[in-house]
Amino acid sequence: ASEPRDPKADLLWQYVDRINAGEPIDEARIRADHPEAAEELLEQIKAFTRIGAAGEEGSGEEAPLGVLGDYRLLRQVGRGGMGVVYEARQESLERRVALKVLPAGLLADSRAIARFVREAKVAAGLQHPNVVPVFGLEVQANTPYFTMEMVDGETLAARIARLRAGKGGAGEVDARYCFETALAFAGAAEGLQHAH
Repeated sequence: ASEPRDPKADLLWQYVDRINAGEPIDEARIRADHPEAAEELLEQIKAFTRIGAAGEEGSGEEAPLGVLGDYRLLRQVGRGGMGVVYEARQESLERRVALKVLPAGLLADSRAIARFVREAKVAAGLQHPNVVPVFGLEVQANTPYFTMEMVDGETLAARIARLRAGKGGAGEVDARYCFETALAFAGAAEGLQHAH
């Protein structure tokens, strides 16, 4: 038998999808639309969009976003349906890594936790040039996260925008643009094929 659907969790994931699409969140509108669940919902949304306390002041360095176990969060590099990805410094090994974090506000949704852990375990078992390696899965301060290789580069959306900007006049299709865009999609598809 499948788990019963949680209307509050479904509502949260609808707002997470909106955030991921770049839509601003209107707190007043949420309070008006969902008066009984608004405060809890807003707390969970805020937990999704940021994590950790401000870094220590007076250190002479730019303050990190927060500290999570052995990791100092440096900047947010991405956000998806299952968490926020940060560039971080692993202090014990003095290396840059990426951390994918499931915000504490989502811990009430057992499906989210199970999905997050499953994603980490599946990704850790994969070896492919188009799949980022996973190093570990941990929980600190009730916050699950997994550590990955930090890969520098541009997003697929940024690459397409850059290629589009470099093509010819309006409405003109450039062969290089088509080839490079197809290559980018092929690489992503190969990684997904391997994962499946």
